[in-house]
Amino acid sequence: MVQQHDDTIPQLDIREALLSSDVGLQRIGAAAVHAANDARDTARSSGTAIIVTINGTAQAVDPDSPLLPDLTELLTLADEIVPL
Repeated sequence: MVQQHDDTIPQLDIREALLSSDVGLQRIGAAAVHAANDARDTARSSGTAIIVTINGTAQAVDPDSPLLPDLTELLTLADEIVPL
């Protein structure tokens, strides 16, 4: 079953959340970036894949796959805006 997008929920990308004036959204964005990075690190160290949804289909991809976004800039931004 593919879950459909709910138009009543505002959609932000992580960069927008990090740059928001809403501290709660900034924290959510920073947590999402760090969780994604931690998941990739765990997958790399254990030799496993990351499960992602692409066009409504779950797929296993390598943690360094070009299908996944580069988190380098977002991690830096998250650490500047919401230091842990």
